[in-house]
Amino acid sequence: MASFLLCSCLGSKKESRAEAVAIPIRGELDGHAYVDLGLSVLWATENICTSPSDSIGDFVSFGELKPKERYLPENYTFKDTMLSEISGTKYDYASHIWGGRWRTPTFPEYEELFRRCEKRWNEQKRALIVKGPSGDSITFYAQGYKYDNERKHPDDGGYFWSSTQNIYYPEYAWRLGFIPTWNGVDDVGLYYGYQVRAVIDK
Repeated sequence: MASFLLCSCLGSKKESRAEAVAIPIRGELDGHAYVDLGLSVLWATENICTSPSDSIGDFVSFGELKPKERYLPENYTFKDTMLSEISGTKYDYASHIWGGRWRTPTFPEYEELFRRCEKRWNEQKRALIVKGPSGDSITFYAQGYKYDNERKHPDDGGYFWSSTQNIYYPEYAWRLGFIPTWNGVDDVGLYYGYQVRAVIDK
């Protein structure tokens, strides 16, 4: 019975959400593709990007709403401000660019991603592949990060903001980070230029 319901849903993308029996494993919401990894939220398949021709994605500082030429402590907008949790707020880059219900993942949502999913480094793609309990997966490409006016370590590491500031050390916020030999969630200075992968509530 459960498999019949799932197949019915997958074969009827034109149904309204009210009529749908289940969320399709892959689909599109508000014009952006998602994957249901079997977690508490749906994950976007690509990074937030303002330019359709850009395959990399934008780099922004924590809580700021546009990329900039240089990423330094002295030009960070909120260096004297405690933003705390910005997911879905006016400081959320994902919400600002994509609108709708899209938002930056919280620290607990990234923790869930790492706790419940299989993760492996793909050398050919230079990317971290994350496979969820649903059996489907998403890809985080190693595009490096920005400090000052340079992109550091492209192809060697990937760095993505969570929406959660470290309340004990407010000059830091939590991020997803990975290199070929390591991946995890840790904290870093707010002024760095990192990428953003969005989520949406089920």
